Order: sequence, then structure tokens, then C-alpha cells
Amino acid sequence: MEPHLVELLHNNDPPSEAIVHEIMELLAKPSKELSETEAEIQRLEAQLEALKEKRLRLQTSIDAYAPILSPARRLPLDVLCEIFYHCLPTHRNPIMSASEAPVLLTRVCSSWRSIALSFPYIWAKLYIPIAGDFHITYSSKRDYTETFDTPEEEFVRVMETRCEVVEQWLSRSGSCPLSLSISYSCTGHQTINWEEPPYSKDLPDKLFQILLSFCDRWSNIEILMPHNVYQRLQTSISMDKLPMLQTLKAKFDGPEPNHNVQTTDHPSTLLAAPNLKELSLNAFRFTMDVRNRLITPFSRWNQLLTLCIDSSAVHDRDLVDLLIQCPNLVSCTLRPKPLMPGNARAEPQAVAYLPSLKYLTFDDGGSTSEAVQLIFNSINAPLLTSIAYSNSQDYRMYTRSGSPYSCIVPFTSLLGRSTTVRKMALDLPAEVYSDIIECLQIGVPLTHLVVGQTRKARKRNRQLCSIFPSYKVQDEDPQEDFFDLNLLTIGKKSSLLSSGEILLPNLEVLEAHQISTFTDENLLEMISSRIDASTRGEASVLSYIKIQFDRPKQMDIMGELFGRAKAAGISMKLELQYSLTAKPGPASGRLSASFGLEDDDDLDSDLEPPTRLAT
Repeated sequence: MEPHLVELLHNNDPPSEAIVHEIMELLAKPSKELSETEAEIQRLEAQLEALKEKRLRLQTSIDAYAPILSPARRLPLDVLCEIFYHCLPTHRNPIMSASEAPVLLTRVCSSWRSIALSFPYIWAKLYIPIAGDFHITYSSKRDYTETFDTPEEEFVRVMETRCEVVEQWLSRSGSCPLSLSISYSCTGHQTINWEEPPYSKDLPDKLFQILLSFCDRWSNIEILMPHNVYQRLQTSISMDKLPMLQTLKAKFDGPEPNHNVQTTDHPSTLLAAPNLKELSLNAFRFTMDVRNRLITPFSRWNQLLTLCIDSSAVHDRDLVDLLIQCPNLVSCTLRPKPLMPGNARAEPQAVAYLPSLKYLTFDDGGSTSEAVQLIFNSINAPLLTSIAYSNSQDYRMYTRSGSPYSCIVPFTSLLGRSTTVRKMALDLPAEVYSDIIECLQIGVPLTHLVVGQTRKARKRNRQLCSIFPSYKVQDEDPQEDFFDLNLLTIGKKSSLLSSGEILLPNLEVLEAHQISTFTDENLLEMISSRIDASTRGEASVLSYIKIQFDRPKQMDIMGELFGRAKAAGISMKLELQYSLTAKPGPASGRLSASFGLEDDDDLDSDLEPPTRLAT
């Protein structure tokens, strides 16, 4: 641009006629080129639109043949069947609903329906809910469908349909071993009048008879029902018809029985299954017979590989006698019935030698420390790799005076005999804090530590306390953490540790629950100290940390930790969850196909989505 024209750009003077003429001559050529360019753009855009329309027509023509060439249509039958099998839920048995496999697979196309219906393995698992007490079932209007004249008609229709579906479902399973979950929902303290309508139609008994017609293929059975309901089921079971039963899980609702009266109604038939390998018993009445049968040793105990005694009437003084009869255990979970003070067995017990035991979980349920120590002193498990112990106030029994039983960490003697322990989980009250530290200093090279009570365990204990008033619930908002994670900070002074001592130098995995007072800044300091110590060769790499806080997030530490881990050249996974306001989840009716199932997602409804870091 000429200088005299540039000058006009910096003021507001009117241009002369000569300048206007000059500019018009200068713009004539570029204006023409601009018009030609715009015309070319319009021409090309028209061509582009024409090409897009052609592409769409071609793509539509090709897509019409795509379903025929779909890889899913050409999968070998055995591969497709394997995919179908892996569509089943992995954490529970499938429900009778079109919202999930296997029923969902029959709603895709006729070919898949034919394959699914003829593939027996996907029909060999089933969750079967029974509505339970009729009056409780219809205590809420939302459970009642107005298309029927009476609630009785609705109840009868649902039960009759369920009987038909269960029979068809299991008939499709061919000769496969069956995995069944039978849930009979009822309040724990109510009994059922079987002569009262609609029970007089024998609908529950009809369903039981259908299930019993397949009992020769029962392999994995889970039973949740009142004890008096189970008795109606067991009367028709014969021991010689259970050749394939390997896993039995039984949880019986009902009031705590009178322990001064021996009960004669026991699950002897199921316990006598010739190939039983895994046994889980949860109920006072159900397991009381286990204690009584110790007088006459039960031949099946010695073949058990997994044993879980929960909420039972097996007293702590009789527990070792039970373990002696189970020498082949690999995994054992125990929660014995606590004795009142003064009734614990004082004399030394015989030793339960468990050469194959690797996983031991013990919840003393409020037993005295002396009784629990006697139990651990009588266990010899040379290959033990994992031990979990809890004595939480959620269900600690109290004496009549209201004072709690004493509590210490009673398994230190067992750790001295089981030097292979690498994982330890502790859920103890804050009163035994110094004993916990002493236990961790015993010299076992732990690599995995779990502290605190999981949210699922807390929910379970609250349910237990609602049934048995003799148990006491602890404060949901504790004032302090029962375990101070600051002790894992290397180089931080503590009166509980000697100068320069590193607590758990081999620690690689840390899981902590119910953490309130340990701050995000403390966590950053602890993990950073472990990273620095690993680079100096003083401690192992803390490769996985999972912490659930009972408080909101205070600060974001992920960025700094990522930088430190990357600089040190180590791999680390960090998962943090912080609390929010609880959100109530949707409720399902008692006649629903999924009623009675616990939704693990509901347990975390008051938590933020987990914050994860992986390097």
C-alpha cells in the first residue's frame, strides 16, 4: 500500500476524487479474482454434495449386506456357546428376567434363541426367590397389581408361573451340575401358618418338589430361608440323592434358640452328602447341631476344603474340637458363639493340625480374649499365608453390668508358628491400638495389610444387631481412626516406634477403610516417604493403595504423586474414595425375580466415584 494511502488509515480525513479513483483501479483486479474464486467454491461445493450423496447411496447399499457378513453370524457354534456362558453374572446366579442372560440371549434373534435354548450349561444356574410370608408380601401397595381382584390371586399367579419357569429352566440344563440359590424372604421372628390361604394351595411345597426332582444334580446350593421353612424342604431329601453336591451355603433366619435345649431338627441330610467340599453355615439353629454332633464325629468333616461358621451356636470352647475333624482345610472363616465370662475352657486343648490351611478369617464376636487365645494357641497351620481378625464393637456382647469384654490381639502365637503369613486384615477397636502395633512388629514379613471395616461388613453387622438385641452397634462416626496410618510414614517420629524403625518395610499393598482423621496431606507424606525409601533400598515399593475415607476430599494429591512415582521409575496404583450424602436406591417388590439379592452398588451410594491413579 502506498504511503499516502497508509496515512489515510490513521485519520478520518475524506479522500479526494483522485484517491477514490486510484483505489477503484487498484481493487478492480482482486475484486474480479474474488468473484471467480467464489464461483469456483460454489462449483466445488456442488460437486462435494453430489459426492456425499453418492457415498451415502453406496454406503446404504453396502450396509444392506453387512448383517449377512457379520462375524457373529460366522462364529463356530462352540465359540458362540462359550460367549453365551460368559454372559452370565459372575458374582451370583442369574435371575428369571429378560434383562440379563440367559433369558436375554433368547430375545435377540431366532438363531440365537435356538442355540441358547439347546445349550444346557447356561441353564444350570438359577436364583429362585420365594415371596415368603404372604401378609408381609402385600404390606405395601406397590407390590399389588390392580388387574387382579384380590392380592391372593396375584400371589397365586406369580407362584404358579414361577413353578413352571423353574421346571422349564432346569429341564434345559441337561445333565449339567446345578448351581441354585433359594431365597425365601421372611422376617426372622415369624412363623408361617401353612394351613392358611394361600399356602393351602401348597405352592411353596410344589416349588420345593420341582427342585427336589433335580437334587441328584445339585452341585452348588445356597439356601436362605427361615428354619421352619427349611424343615419342609429337608423332609423329602435323601442322602443317596445328593451324589454331586460339593458346595453348601446355608443361612437361616430365625430367633436365637434356647441353648439349654438340644435341637433335633438339623440339616443332617445335606451335611452327609458324600462329596461335600465347601460348607458355609450361618444361623444359630442350623449350626447348633454341629456342636452336638462333635460327640459322635461326623465322617464328612475330614473331606472339607472350605469351611465357614458364621453367627453360629458353635461355642468358642468347642471350636478346636471341630477344626481337629477338618484336617484338609485350605480356607476357613470362623465366627463362634461367645461364652459368658467364667464359662470358657481353661485347660489346654488338643492341637488342630491344619497342614493345608492358607486362609484364616476369625471374628471373635465378643468372645473373651482368654478364650480366643486358647483357640489360636491350639491351631498349627505351617502354610498359612493370610489371616484376618476382627473384634469390632458393632456386635461385641456386653455383660449385664454393661462393661465390654477385654480385647487384645490374640494370634501372635500363631504368627510365630506360621512364618509364611504375607497378608493380614485387622478390624479392632481403638482401645487395643498398642497391641496392634506390637502384632505388626512381630517380624513376619507382611506384604499386604488391610485395616478397618468394609462398608459391606458394616451393613451386615447393622442387620445382625437389628435381629439380635444382645449385640451393640458402634458409633457410625468415630472420633479417631483405630489405626494411625501415620505410623507407615518412614522417618516420622512416634512414641510407639523406636528411632529409625520402619514399620512393615516389605509392605506392597495397603487397604484401609473407615478413615476419618488421616488427612490427604498425611497420605501424600506417607506415600512419598515410601517412594523415597524404595529408591534407597530401605523398603519395598508400595505398589497398590486403596483407601475409603468417611469424610470429604481435602486436596488433590494425584498430580504430585504421579510425578514422584514417574521420577522414581516405579509402578503404582492408587484408589481413593471419599464420602458424600447417601442417596436412596430404588426398591424392588417382594414378588420381583431379583427380590432378596443385595446390590453392592447401593453400599457405595454415599461415596464419590473412586479417584484412580496408575503409573
